[in-house]
Amino acid sequence: MKARKTLKVGDLVRVKHTDSDIRNRHSGIILRFDSCFLTNSKEKMHITEVIWDDEPSWIDTNRIELIQYV
Repeated sequence: MKARKTLKVGDLVRVKHTDSDIRNRHSGIILRFDSCFLTNSKEKMHITEVIWDDEPSWIDTNRIELIQYV
């Protein structure tokens, strides 16, 4: 089975193991996607709203990965 790289609403995700998360978030479910511009920059960042164990919050989409389950 080929791994799916595209994230979608309802997917179970986690913060990548290579990323340090000061809020200690582990896994959550994607609620929606958006984008924003970084301060003093024209660079656009893609962000994802995830409902974590404690509350929903936004995170840089590059910092999360899909949890593969069977």
